[in-house]
This record gives sequence, structure tokens and C-alpha cells, in this order.
Amino acid sequence: MKKTMISTTLFSLLATTTLLSAGQIQAAPTEVEKQTTDAAVVFTEKSNPLVITAVPDFHFGSHEIDRSADKDLAAVESGSHIGTANTLATSNVVSIQDDRSQAKLDGWDLQVAQTDFANAGTTDASDADASDVLTGVNIWFKTPNVTIDGANKGDAALPTTSDQTVQVNDQASTFMKGGATSFGSVAATLGTAPTSGTDSDAIFLHVPKTVNPTDKAHYQSDITWTLIASPNS
Repeated sequence: MKKTMISTTLFSLLATTTLLSAGQIQAAPTEVEKQTTDAAVVFTEKSNPLVITAVPDFHFGSHEIDRSADKDLAAVESGSHIGTANTLATSNVVSIQDDRSQAKLDGWDLQVAQTDFANAGTTDASDADASDVLTGVNIWFKTPNVTIDGANKGDAALPTTSDQTVQVNDQASTFMKGGATSFGSVAATLGTAPTSGTDSDAIFLHVPKTVNPTDKAHYQSDITWTLIASPNS
């Protein structure tokens, strides 16, 4: 009986020693001292904090003269061009960057206008005729197929019109407008980018049946995008 008790006591001592050596029983840490340090940062506004970062080119393909009805021609992937760019590729993103300081974030207005589509020549500019213009031809965007993105896009939006389009003419008009909550990178994507065999679903050229084009002439227009800050900026 004494041997059994001694053995049990010895086992209990060994088990306790093992638990202590394994660190499973530890005293609570004691906080000795606490100190506080400082951190700082300063931000300065860019010299030009409100800028246009992307605007698109458009090509509307090659078509036979057909005066049977007005036409709305969808933008195509690319086509020939008279000038520095022999080939003009259609893109579909319009974007701005607003990095103004907090007190100046009071909105912006991105406007667009186009010149008349004028005869730029057939194979080069040698036979161009600036007086030969396509009267009434204008670009327009189908607004339901335009999406606006940005982490802080806020209330940025295209104009609301009864026919759900944005028409581009020789007079500048609003394409996209944002308020005080629309800052950082704000981008409008004009539908699906056209590819070979697939035309745009958001970018169109309206051609009245009354146009009188010259055979094989390239008719080209300049599109001007203007970003306007609110008066208090």
C-alpha cells in the first residue's frame, strides 16, 4: 500500500513539473510603461487638378450612297483616314480626373461639339474640298448603353432627354456632368467597343437622306471635348 501511494505522489509531481516547463501555466504580463509619439502628413493641390484623361475617336465605316431614307450608322472598329492617322480606330471611353482639394469640389461639366463633316480628300488631302460638307450629319450617343464608373462617381450622369440620346452638334453641349460628390477618376463607357464584325451599340452617326456626298471622298470632323469647372473652383 505504501509503495502505491509513493508512486502516485511521484507521478503527480512529475506531471506538475512537465506542465510548468512546457509554458502552459504562465503569470499575467505586467505593463511597465506607455509612451505616445506623433505622425504627420501634408497634401498640396496639383497645378492642374481637373483634367480630361481619355476621349475617343470614331469611324463609321464605308457605305453606298442611298437616299431612300435617313440612316443612323453605328460606329465600326476602324477604317481609313486622311491625315496623320492612315487608320482611325474607334474607342469608347471618356474620362476625367478631379484631384481638386476638398473646398473646391463643387462639380464639373464635360461638354462636346463637332465641326461639319467636310471632304478631306479621296486617297490623300490633295483633292480635299473644305466647302463640300454633309449638312445635318451629326454624332449621337444612345444613353441607356452608356455606363459611368468610378469609386467616387457620385451623381455624375449624362443629360436626361426624352429620346434618351446625347446629340453632338456645332454648339457645345453637356455630355456628362458631376457634382461635389463626383471626384477622382470618373469614366463613361460608351457601350461595347466595336470589333471586327460587331458594330457599336452606343455610338451612331445620323445621316439625313438629303445629303449629297462626293464619290469615294473621306468626310471627316473634329470633335472638341471641353471640361468646365464650377465658378467657385
